[in-house]
Amino acid sequence: MHTGGNPCNPRCARKRKVPNVSNRFEVPAAEYGKWLSTYRWDWWCTLTFRLPPSPRTSLRHFHRFARTLEHHSGHRPAAFVASESGGIHGREHLHALVRFPSEAGRLPLLGEGGEFPTGEPRSGWLAFMRTTAWKWWFDSYGRALILDYDSDKKAAFYLAKYTTKTLAEWDVIGDFEKHELC
Repeated sequence: MHTGGNPCNPRCARKRKVPNVSNRFEVPAAEYGKWLSTYRWDWWCTLTFRLPPSPRTSLRHFHRFARTLEHHSGHRPAAFVASESGGIHGREHLHALVRFPSEAGRLPLLGEGGEFPTGEPRSGWLAFMRTTAWKWWFDSYGRALILDYDSDKKAAFYLAKYTTKTLAEWDVIGDFEKHELC
């Protein structure tokens, strides 16, 4: 499901000045890192499993997670997710960047001006959603670390390295063209 602003998508490659290629291994990881860095992300996630799934199954579980986020938030998130075997106690786990549309957290039911009931704007809504997401993942699959995205920590470049690994599985979820850039 490689759609949206994927560097391997020739239409998007022209827009983003990324090499037009038909094979993901022809694009250096740094190009994917640059591409991922052009988006404003909300979360950096590391998601583990109690019972080890295959890399492809782990991505299916992430799609379920994204549908759950959409169900709870009313907005379809965009995400870039990659599976990794090992590292954390030798278990299959996922790393992901997640982004909600800018209108998320500014629903009329939240109060005048789109504020969360505590009086906090979008950041309060994101904190509420992060807690909801953590609980759902923990109850369904295992440990979850969901942090506010910090562009200074270069998570986009860290995650991009999985695009060129032959044994890694990764996916783009959502319509990146509808999500604003940095």
